[in-house]
Amino acid sequence: MTMTLWMTLVIALLLLILVFIVIGTLHSGISPMPSSKKAYQAMETMADQTGNTPLVDLGSGWGNLALRLAKRYPDRQVYGYEVSWIPFLFSVMMKKLLKLDNLTLARQDFFTADWPDNATLLCYLFPGAMQRVADVLKQDKTSVDYVICNNFALPGHQPEQSMQIQDFYRSPIYFYRLASITSS
Repeated sequence: MTMTLWMTLVIALLLLILVFIVIGTLHSGISPMPSSKKAYQAMETMADQTGNTPLVDLGSGWGNLALRLAKRYPDRQVYGYEVSWIPFLFSVMMKKLLKLDNLTLARQDFFTADWPDNATLLCYLFPGAMQRVADVLKQDKTSVDYVICNNFALPGHQPEQSMQIQDFYRSPIYFYRLASITSS
């Protein structure tokens, strides 16, 4: 093959990837945006307080947080839900490369998923999605012990703990216990 043909194929592939990301963004209402390294560290520190609960990454994107959690907690089950094809496929590939048997990835809208009992939810979602998470938790159809949020609080609830990390956005990280969620 000539160099021009290779370049054309690469450009076509990149455009196809972009189209899939745009479609996923339109479907979910937000593009897959990774958290900062400091946000991941803060969320992991808060996850240390959640015992052995399953960890559920709502909107796992490229898998950055779910992969980190699965490596950090090899004895805990970690779940990641993502609707955008390209980030999902990338995270599946990384899961296989890293041989993370405790990580389950699903290309599924997390609002239609059956979250595991006594779960810890980890979220970096936009305000509208955080409101929907709060609404699902109020329905009492799920058993969630903890919620850890990056940047956006859980509407209508008081966090047990919060911190502002020293990243570019000075992101707040929020930690909620089930008792504070169900009693609100």
